[in-house]
Amino acid sequence: MKIGEYFNTEYRRASIATLIINCVRFVMMYFKIDSISYMLSGNAFLHLSHYVLDVFISKEFDDPKFVHKLNWFVKSFQNFIFTKYVIVIFLHTLISSTVYTYVKSKIHKIKKHKLIDLLTWFIINILTNGLYLHFIKFEWAYQEVTDPIFSLIIVSWCSLSFMMFMNNNKNTVT
Repeated sequence: MKIGEYFNTEYRRASIATLIINCVRFVMMYFKIDSISYMLSGNAFLHLSHYVLDVFISKEFDDPKFVHKLNWFVKSFQNFIFTKYVIVIFLHTLISSTVYTYVKSKIHKIKKHKLIDLLTWFIINILTNGLYLHFIKFEWAYQEVTDPIFSLIIVSWCSLSFMMFMNNNKNTVT
C-alpha cells in the first residue's frame, strides 16, 4: 500500500492537519504556557489554521480545483459553516479539558511535571480528535445543508459537556 492510497479519505487527510496543529500547539504551550492572553490569541489562530487546512487539504469536493475550494471557503463564513465549526471546537474544548483535568488529577498523585502535563493534554486531544471530532466536523459542521436531528444532538451534547465542565471546575476549585 502506497502512502498516497492511505490518505484517500477525508478523515485520514484530516489527521494530518490535526497532527500538525497539535504539534504546533504543543510547542507553543511548552514555551509560553503561563501567558493567558498569548494562549488565547494563539488558540484562535491555530483553530482558524486548522479550519483552513481542513478545507484545502482534507475536505472532498466534487470539483477539486483550488478556485472551487476558495469559493467554498469564502461562502462558509456566510452560510454558517464556520459558525458550526466554532460550535464543534467549543464542544471539543469542553470535553477534552474535562477529561484532561480528571486524568491530570490522577497523574499528579504520582508525579507533577510540565512535560507530563503537556504530553497528557496532547494524547487526549489526539484521541478525542480521532474518536469523534473528525466525524462531527465532516458530517455536520462542513455540510451546507444541516440535518436538524444532528443539530439537536450537537446542541444537547454541548449542554451536557458544559455542565460536566462546570461541575468538574467547581470540584477542583474547592
